[in-house]
Amino acid sequence: MATKQDVLNDITDILGLNRWIIDRPGVKAGSSLPSHVFKAAAAQTGVEYTSMPGANEAIIRKAGLPFKASYDSRASDSAGGSTVTLDGIKALREALKILVRPVPVHLGVLLTWNPRRWDWPSDELAAAIDATAAGQIVKGRWSTGIRTSGIKIGDPVFLLRQGVSERGIVASGTARSEVFQGEHYADPAKTGNYIEVDWEMVVDPSEALPIETLQAEVPIGHFWSPQGSGTVLSKPIRDEVQRLWTEHLATLQKKWAKTGKVVSGQARLLDAARRKAVEDAAQNWLMKVYRDAGWLVQDTHIGNPFDARAIKNGKVLFLEAKGTQSAGATVIVTRNEVEHALDHPGQNVIGIWSGVRFGADGKVDSKSGKKVIRMWDPTEKELSPLSYDWTVGGKVASP
Repeated sequence: MATKQDVLNDITDILGLNRWIIDRPGVKAGSSLPSHVFKAAAAQTGVEYTSMPGANEAIIRKAGLPFKASYDSRASDSAGGSTVTLDGIKALREALKILVRPVPVHLGVLLTWNPRRWDWPSDELAAAIDATAAGQIVKGRWSTGIRTSGIKIGDPVFLLRQGVSERGIVASGTARSEVFQGEHYADPAKTGNYIEVDWEMVVDPSEALPIETLQAEVPIGHFWSPQGSGTVLSKPIRDEVQRLWTEHLATLQKKWAKTGKVVSGQARLLDAARRKAVEDAAQNWLMKVYRDAGWLVQDTHIGNPFDARAIKNGKVLFLEAKGTQSAGATVIVTRNEVEHALDHPGQNVIGIWSGVRFGADGKVDSKSGKKVIRMWDPTEKELSPLSYDWTVGGKVASP
């Protein structure tokens, strides 16, 4: 039987919130619930928040579902007006499924490459290394082994080379499709399971993130000797692998800088990795500013044309962060970002961190550069048709 904790987990997933653990063992039907979840639900469904039971009822009725007195304790003799029952949050969950488009929860995917079974043609591999080092996306298709589902568009992807020497992670990217069936890579008479991948970083196998490092830092049984491709990574493991991969790339950059070594154009990888570090730092800064000002902030940068959603007192803002090592007079924005901003006038905030510099440790210097936050309602005179380039303007935004 589902508990309040189970249903609350479903609700926070739908709303794109971090899961909230009800801090008592053996969750009971009458256990208390966090008010911030109901406030977020009210904001995302456009109803006024008065109390948890009040918001619960308003959302259920807005979804066209019947409301029952048993959904909260307002009519009980105890007059526990702030209590929503298990049946009440079950009904809320169904209402949110109708009213809210869930923010996707993106797990990680571990694909495998065993050259003994299929060897990446050397010319194609070299081209992928050069292209991604230059900051380009390389589109590809990769086997998921026996996995037929569980991978979503936007999931981070890591490629593990195994079965031979130079074992370890050699590439990363993003899933561009869900799992589909196609002709088997080794036997045209059979079908195999695949996903389309946008490879964002490919390195030479001689410079892989070593399997020994992965085993030492993420010691999970036989995890790093998978029998097939397509292992789904939980969020904590995904984040740890991403950290190790980023640090590994930084180490490669330092080595190349000292030796002046150029490997298949990979010296340009420095620019791609540094750009990502700047972008991540800018987003983390902007989200922290709004969190510190009392906003509920959700990271939505994967699969959405905005980096984060901020909610406070029923108001919703869409946050877009831009980091640059330039002076920041113009910043690149995508067509999807522009179209979303035009569709949501008055709700868009852009945070620009310009003049970003790196410290001696290779990390972004948090004290460098200049940071500004502005309302973003783009007009044609502010846009140049590239991705676009946006000439920074607009009112200063205050969290």
